[in-house]
Amino acid sequence: MRISLDPMPAMRSKTEAQVNAWFDEQVQPHRDAAWARKRDVAKAGAPYPDAFAQEAALRGLTPTALADLVLSKPDSVAAADARELHRQRVNAAIDAAKMPAELDAILAGLK
Repeated sequence: MRISLDPMPAMRSKTEAQVNAWFDEQVQPHRDAAWARKRDVAKAGAPYPDAFAQEAALRGLTPTALADLVLSKPDSVAAADARELHRQRVNAAIDAAKMPAELDAILAGLK
């Protein structure tokens, strides 16, 4: 019996950590601003802005479920909607990557 281990889960995790570190170095304040904006949107309720709905979809949630999640967290983090959506899209691309070269391309695209 031969056991084959898939290295991709560990490689995805490492790449996601590198992406988040890059965003932190470049634009840490964006997270605080985005969460403040998300909190305002969540408090206002539907209809939700397109960026909020897109992030909910990326997370596999409905906009209402994302609003509930945002409101359940302390009001201490925030970020600009566009930058946060970009970070979420990059993380979604990492999750979808099938080959190490795809992860390398994602990292290269950040620089």
